[in-house]
Amino acid sequence: KIYPAAASRNYSIIESAEIGSLSVLNWLSKNKIPAYGDVMSKKINAIFKRHNDHVIEDFYSKVVDLNGRITTDFGVGLKKKGFVMEDEREDIIALKEKHDPENILNRGKLI
Repeated sequence: KIYPAAASRNYSIIESAEIGSLSVLNWLSKNKIPAYGDVMSKKINAIFKRHNDHVIEDFYSKVVDLNGRITTDFGVGLKKKGFVMEDEREDIIALKEKHDPENILNRGKLI
């Protein structure tokens, strides 16, 4: 029920993270960004307005600075490219080499 309420207020981009510190929640609150998730497992989904790429990148930076990680629950995409953890990057490379050995799909996007 949270997402439909947020979407009705023009918040429609979901970004997920595993937070290393509850300070991320304080940052979200200070910036009036709605979020939901499971605090005990430290997994959250923050919901952003469209055309707010700089705020989303600030969120990524805050999460990583506080020992968290940006998750790939909703895909990686170009915005997350610089925030993908090395182990995830290695997994993506292995999958790409196996399923796209000619490097036809999304050439140069992430790896």
